[in-house]
Amino acid sequence: MILGIDCSSKVIAIAGIYKDGNFFTKVCTSTKKDWRSRYENLFKEFNEVFNNLTDVQAVFIEDVPFVQNRQSFAKLLRIVSVCEQSCIKNNIPYFAVNNKTWKAQLIGDGNVSKESIKNFALLSFGDIVNSLTGDEIDALCLGRFGLLHLYQKFS
Repeated sequence: MILGIDCSSKVIAIAGIYKDGNFFTKVCTSTKKDWRSRYENLFKEFNEVFNNLTDVQAVFIEDVPFVQNRQSFAKLLRIVSVCEQSCIKNNIPYFAVNNKTWKAQLIGDGNVSKESIKNFALLSFGDIVNSLTGDEIDALCLGRFGLLHLYQKFS
């Protein structure tokens, strides 16, 4: 199984995708107002989910995009770091992937819209995608990117 992970300062979306195309998604979320409590909640919930997964061959995490606001950048960096540290602890290879890179290689345009990403996911995974959040769809596409990156390569 390959994991795709999409992070924000309030959500960690995880998608596990198998070679046969089957998948699952899980969202870790925290609505705490103060940053420290939100961070701790996300850390605990993500590790609880991650530590119960088996047969994870690799993890593809959307890397922190450059944002003008230093505080936002630092928060995103910490959340991505939680995911990376869990991979290190469990000896699972992980890759930080620039959002423009996975979008360009998977969909053909690094600046593609959320609607186009959803349409790609609908074509790839079917109508069940309509029940997923945008973060889950991004994580699912990252997982698909990971499968192609590791097993089929891009042409």
